[in-house]
Amino acid sequence: MYSGGLDSSHMLLRLGRRPQRACALTVQGLDYGVDAGKSFNSLKKKIEPFLEHLNYDQVVVRTNATAITASGRHSYALRLMGAASILSGVFEEGHFAADCTHAQDMLTFPFGLNHITNKYFETDDIVLRPLEEDVTRSEKVALVATEPIALNAISFCPDRSVAPYNCGQCEKCVRTKMMFMVETGAIPPIFVDTSFNAHTLDTLKLDDSKVALFLLRHISGRALRVFWTGCLDSKRDLLVNLPQDQKRKD
Repeated sequence: MYSGGLDSSHMLLRLGRRPQRACALTVQGLDYGVDAGKSFNSLKKKIEPFLEHLNYDQVVVRTNATAITASGRHSYALRLMGAASILSGVFEEGHFAADCTHAQDMLTFPFGLNHITNKYFETDDIVLRPLEEDVTRSEKVALVATEPIALNAISFCPDRSVAPYNCGQCEKCVRTKMMFMVETGAIPPIFVDTSFNAHTLDTLKLDDSKVALFLLRHISGRALRVFWTGCLDSKRDLLVNLPQDQKRKD
C-alpha cells in the first residue's frame, strides 16, 4: 500500500529496490476523493519516478467507500482492507506502513489504524500486514531526507488546493518542518512555503496528540523550559481576563 506520504515512502525505502517487479497500490477515495481526478493524476506523476526507482508498478484502486461507510478516521481501516481485498485474486499478502509505534499508540488511541486493528486485516483470501511498527515519524524523516528521489515524491499536506504539493503552512506541514529541522538541521524545498519563524508555530494545536508526540520526543532541557514558559504566559493572559469567580474555580 503506497499513498505517497512519509510513512509509506519510508516503508518502501526500508524494503529497498525489489529484485522482481512488484506492485504499489494507491487508493483514490481515501486521501483524495473519487472526484479529485486532476490532483490525483498529479500525485501519480509525482510518485512515479520513485516507484520506478524501486522497481514497482503503480496500481490504482478507486472507491467511493467513504460515502457509504461511517465517516471519519475510525472507518479508515475498513476502507483500506476493502481496497486491498480487490486484489486478493492476485496477491495473498500485502503490506502497509504503521502510523505509530506501540508506545505512541498509548497517546493517540483510539485512532483509525493502531496495533489492535492492525491484527485483524485478514480474510480467507488475503492478509494485510503492518510494517515499521517500531519507527517514529521523526525517524522516518531522517531516512527519507537522505534520498532526494523520495523527498521529491512525498505528499502529505491535507490542503487539497495545493495537492499533491505541501503547502508548508498547515499544522501537519509545520509539524513536519519541525521534524526536518530537528533531524537534519534544515527544511528541504518540498514545501510551497519553506519559511520558519515564531509565527509559524501558531498553527500548532497543543492539545493535538500528534503534536504532543513530537514535543515529548524532541523538546528537552532549556528548549523545554522556554516552550512551556510561553505556554504558561498564554495561560496567564487568559486568566487575567477571566471573571473573578472563574479564576478561583480554575
